[in-house]
Amino acid sequence: MTEQPLDIYQPRAVENLGIWPFDGLSLKAYGIVADGQGINAEMQDLARQIVNEEVLSRVETEGASNGMGFIFIHPGALGLTISSH
Repeated sequence: MTEQPLDIYQPRAVENLGIWPFDGLSLKAYGIVADGQGINAEMQDLARQIVNEEVLSRVETEGASNGMGFIFIHPGALGLTISSH
């Protein structure tokens, strides 16, 4: 009997959510979604809240910012991931 490889990765679509301006920072925003899923307004609001409450102060503290970055919103089977750089 031959075992077939377990295919756990499924390709995801990427949604361009535009450029989000913040105080001194612009982020390219993207959604990473599985089939049948989407990025809703509540997810986007939460991502903006995280940027305002956590990311902007880190950018200021770390310095050397060029004022640009990106943010990913990814609803997955185990929860919601929001990642910024």
